[in-house]
Amino acid sequence: MRVLVLSPTLPWPLDAGGRIRTYQLLRRLRDAHEVHLWAVQQPDAPAESEARLGEACAELRVFERSPMPVPRYWFAPAQEAWFHSAELEAALPEAYASGAYDLVHVDEPCLARACLELPPRPELLHHHKLDLELTRALHLAGRTSLLETMRWRTLEELVARRFVHHAFCTAHDAERFRARHPETVAHVVPNGVDLAHFQPRAVERDPDELLFLGSLDYAPNVDGLERFLAEVWPALRAARPRTSLVVVGRAPSAELRREARPGVHVIPDVDDVRPYLARAAALVVPLTIGGGSRLKIAEALAMGCPVVSTEIGAQGYAPAPDLEVVPAVADLAEALARRLAAGPPEPGARDLAALDWDRAAERLDAAWRAAAAAPA
Repeated sequence: MRVLVLSPTLPWPLDAGGRIRTYQLLRRLRDAHEVHLWAVQQPDAPAESEARLGEACAELRVFERSPMPVPRYWFAPAQEAWFHSAELEAALPEAYASGAYDLVHVDEPCLARACLELPPRPELLHHHKLDLELTRALHLAGRTSLLETMRWRTLEELVARRFVHHAFCTAHDAERFRARHPETVAHVVPNGVDLAHFQPRAVERDPDELLFLGSLDYAPNVDGLERFLAEVWPALRAARPRTSLVVVGRAPSAELRREARPGVHVIPDVDDVRPYLARAAALVVPLTIGGGSRLKIAEALAMGCPVVSTEIGAQGYAPAPDLEVVPAVADLAEALARRLAAGPPEPGARDLAALDWDRAAERLDAAWRAAAAAPA
């Protein structure tokens, strides 16, 4: 099939969960389908981004971002306004009218409004997370406004009326969305991991080192880290004074980098997270706000690094020997103390086939074929 993929960002470099997911899925489907990727330019994209994306698509077109006009700006979620491209929207009517594409894949709802006034075609809307659920939780945590929640509710209702086929990272997200919009067809396309890239290393793990991994300009990660440092870290350090926490992530705030906490080390903007996953006694995922699933859990498990997570942090993952899930952040202190006391895990054979990106790509391939075969 000829598939037109609309992305709010260039899915390269592989330094954020959304970009990793889009790139890995498209790269594995390139041989089965003729993929045409239309992406909105990102200001900080490395020079090699467009060349590397040749591995994931037959054609790449990059469109400049532009300010969203008023009054539309007043009604749009912040993410939709941020990734707006008048140039891309101007090119879409001809693409739809030409009949050149068997399917249009919209990679996140923030681009979906551009399709709403166009004649219907076979389409699939890909949700990396449930934006409405995420924004509601951020509002309850005092990190965004009620108005932003209302904007996402309006956009979700619009796209649910237009798009029949939707793809989600987890069954949990699919069920929540269909509970609100039962007429939609939901496809679950789980996250994966590059098993050739993330492999166990023959290095000794530090029995007292914990790792927090995640983009530090992403509100759910910031909220989880702040809660962990306030509610868990003092008790854990009192029980095990030699414990250290290494915080690895993109774009940490000046306040986080400046604030001195005993045993906490902030390492920004690393090129390769594997050395940290190879050395840590455990990865901690203290999220209370979520949606989709965390790629860092799959990466840690693939490298033999145990994971201790809240239930929200571990959404989308089946029980595993090296994955311990607790109900809330407050329960992490006891679980982590127990994990550290147990010492490094015994090396063993990896049974990680279910986490392979190839499996996930097969699920997206089936979703594409179902959406293309359905009436527009």
